[in-house]
Amino acid sequence: MKRTRDEFEQEGSPVEAANTSFFDEDSIDETHLNALMDKAIENTKENNVKENAKQHRPVVVRLPPRLPTTPKKNVVLPPKITTPSQPEKRMKIVDNYNDLVDILQEATWKEMLGKEFTKPYFSELVKYLNDEAEKNKKIYPAKSNIFNALNLCSFDNVKVVILGQDPYQTPRFAHGLSFSVPSGIQVPKSLINIYKELSDDITGFVAPKHGTLTKWASSGVLLLNTVLTVEDSVSNSHKDKGWEKLTDEIIRLISSKKKNVVFMLWGRQSQDKAKMIDAKNHLILKSAHPSPLSASKGFFGCKHFSKCNEYLAKSNVEEIDWKL
Repeated sequence: MKRTRDEFEQEGSPVEAANTSFFDEDSIDETHLNALMDKAIENTKENNVKENAKQHRPVVVRLPPRLPTTPKKNVVLPPKITTPSQPEKRMKIVDNYNDLVDILQEATWKEMLGKEFTKPYFSELVKYLNDEAEKNKKIYPAKSNIFNALNLCSFDNVKVVILGQDPYQTPRFAHGLSFSVPSGIQVPKSLINIYKELSDDITGFVAPKHGTLTKWASSGVLLLNTVLTVEDSVSNSHKDKGWEKLTDEIIRLISSKKKNVVFMLWGRQSQDKAKMIDAKNHLILKSAHPSPLSASKGFFGCKHFSKCNEYLAKSNVEEIDWKL
């Protein structure tokens, strides 16, 4: 059974309808057939354009929505760990005593004691002091003050010798003069007792608030300890190390080469030196030590200072002005 044109158009495209073998040539005229062919060609062109447009249209990439941004926070980084550099090693500087002889500046004593400084005992003494310094032991007085008694009172100027034992063992107290302390240091108890005896013995003497006796040294009073150094807080620590040999020689030189010198020997250790002194040419005054432990046993009331000046006056030697 043959289909009409309208039925065929409802089922397929105009091109297919125009080309189909089932088309009934008797049911359509030539003009109408040509119109159908033109319409099919136009439709085909439109379809091709649409297909080409689909194939060449730009690709749109849809990105995910951007998340809301938050302000950046200051991030605190942990401290950088560094290896500490090793501290620079410094050489330990030790105050040695090899130049001890050079500390003695006073010319007369330097000449008279020159031979002593070349003797073995003095070399051993210097070695001992160096060894103690190497052990970091504190030694008093300061090296520069060890020979203060000699530097401040020349051999020619010696009129009186006041013998002490060893230096003060308290920091900053010792400065090379027996019983004396530097300016600004509290007056030691032994010196307070000396001032008390002076106040009772010498008219017009007023005890000063300081304990510096350099004025006496410049006036001819040799303030000599029998031992010239000491370890911090250790009494008699440098006893029998060589100092006694040097100070004994000093006493012998004064006794043998001078006349009319007054020796004040306070305490048993000082009184042991009396055997080296020529009592015919000098005045020897003995008493207990002015320490608080013994001052009341013979030091108070000894009147050594007035007796000293009386002897000097009789010997035609200028008296000592004890006022400070």
